[in-house]
Amino acid sequence: MALADSLREYIAAAFSGIWIESHEHEDALQEIYQLAQRETWRLAVWDLEQGLRVAGPSLPRHIREAMIAGCHRSVNALATIDGSGLLVLVNFHRFLQSAEIVQALAKQLTSGKQNRTFVVILSPVVQIPTELEKLFVVLEHPLPDRQQLEEIARGVATAEDELPTGPELNRLLDAAAGLTRYEAENAFSLSLVRHNQLQVETLWELKSQTLKKSGLLQLHRGSERLTAWAEWRR
Repeated sequence: MALADSLREYIAAAFSGIWIESHEHEDALQEIYQLAQRETWRLAVWDLEQGLRVAGPSLPRHIREAMIAGCHRSVNALATIDGSGLLVLVNFHRFLQSAEIVQALAKQLTSGKQNRTFVVILSPVVQIPTELEKLFVVLEHPLPDRQQLEEIARGVATAEDELPTGPELNRLLDAAAGLTRYEAENAFSLSLVRHNQLQVETLWELKSQTLKKSGLLQLHRGSERLTAWAEWRR
């Protein structure tokens, strides 16, 4: 299920704490923003570098100023009589070692069910403090599917003969499965630089590097196919 569809369901069911596991924050934020526009939700996004950004021209100036001044403590300023307000906190798992922040979130999530204000934490990992575990539902931002990977490939390989066809295209898309949008675009671009066309070998090389970074997986290539298995560190 797409992220927007899952999020719409949980907002409708008044889950006031939503944790989204994603390695592609810009894509996830774009989906959330488009959904908020369709549903006429008030939306604010916070990250450490850019601070608080309040989306939507309909938000009164005094509420925008209050949100910017108080961030997560003033999420209730987004509430409306007949609508929902969302505060998205990007990479906020880094701040959940603070007892004050954990307590403030617990209080907000409890009251959010009544006034339809929702706290959404966008993070590449799920690290929920014990005090908040029962107050958050965890959603996953899906990796790109086969059709999306093909769209990315066609966006990179725009010249004649750069994109394979038939069985070779299927092999290419098989090799790209499991990559993020960012990783797939980079892998396709590197293949063009090296070979002047999209080739499977470059994707498997970058996928192998990705697995090595995890420290738990190695990728081995056989004569006909690639297999992966877990190797525990001693």
